[in-house]
Amino acid sequence: MTDRVLILVGMNSDSGASADGLDQHPHTVRIHGGGDLIAAIGPLLGFLPERSIVLICLRGGQIRMSMRHDLLLDHRGTPVPALVGVLRRLAALCSDHEDSVLYAVIVDDRYPDHSTVYAEVMELIEGLLADDRALGGGYVVPEIEAGARWTQIAGAVGTDDGTGVLEDPRTTPLAIAHAVVGGRRMLRTRAELVASLEPLTPCDAVACPVHTPARRDPIDAGPSAAEDHLATVMRMLTHPAGGQMSCRRLERLAAGLTSIPARDALLAVAVTDLHDVAEALWRLGARRLRGRPQAAAATLLAHLYYISGDGAAAGVALDVALAADPHASLARLLDRSLRAGMHPSTLWDLLGDSYAIADDLGVRIPPPTRRIAG
Repeated sequence: MTDRVLILVGMNSDSGASADGLDQHPHTVRIHGGGDLIAAIGPLLGFLPERSIVLICLRGGQIRMSMRHDLLLDHRGTPVPALVGVLRRLAALCSDHEDSVLYAVIVDDRYPDHSTVYAEVMELIEGLLADDRALGGGYVVPEIEAGARWTQIAGAVGTDDGTGVLEDPRTTPLAIAHAVVGGRRMLRTRAELVASLEPLTPCDAVACPVHTPARRDPIDAGPSAAEDHLATVMRMLTHPAGGQMSCRRLERLAAGLTSIPARDALLAVAVTDLHDVAEALWRLGARRLRGRPQAAAATLLAHLYYISGDGAAAGVALDVALAADPHASLARLLDRSLRAGMHPSTLWDLLGDSYAIADDLGVRIPPPTRRIAG
């Protein structure tokens, strides 16, 4: 697993997770203590983490960012240098938000709750915060499952006495709001997220061109070719075919996604009513195509997740894109942005270029209908 920082801002679409003190929003879910905060991790990440450190940054009573990384410990239980570097970046990200409060949750079953190993991790995080800030709370739980006992080991203890038993994280109000508003099923583990993008056999015909990774040089020769490629993919989105995609149709998809102008224009689809159809098509391309076309499909999928505030899924899609084509420039740019903690709203600033490209090519892309994540 890479050391990418997985950053989620608020929830998908127009939802948010909040604590007491925030005026009610139609999709606001209140967090009353450590148990509620820990139970919120699954919906925020989209999966239930294992042997992880999760940092949650609250500002103004609202979850602004949630960040997860593997809890990498050496044989003595000491955080390895790579983890220290990641925690330093994560703490700095939260410190950059004025009046923010950082909460840390260790999801790990290797040591007792009150082990000095976990206490030292909390002390490390607190020491990395700027301006002598203190952790709002530090919690340990062996797993995020119904009946798991959590314990607070850092920060001021609230009315819950610093310990409790988790409810089923799949049936909490936040999980239900996440499913209803975002339309996304919470996966059991990150491995399920990875499995959802495992390669599929393109087709049974060995001679099918989609079996062979595409060359690196551009496929389209000019604006007319780019227009055809964009129009072809847009027809696939507006008139999706049911059942298995034919080799011929898959080949046309590959050509469309590897046309740079067409691909750049298609980024805008992520914030339109075609979002769900695009997610399915990009996912299919990421699983059935190979080489450069696969990287292009996975990159579009990663962008769709990233701009929706789903950093965990974006990170997995970027892993697929960069494995298929390590030189894919847009995938590398998104990867660096995700690692640096760039807010998804920044991607909205680039959508004007996508619409402009589509206009220049004479192809209409529907207007935005989704809200900025977070």
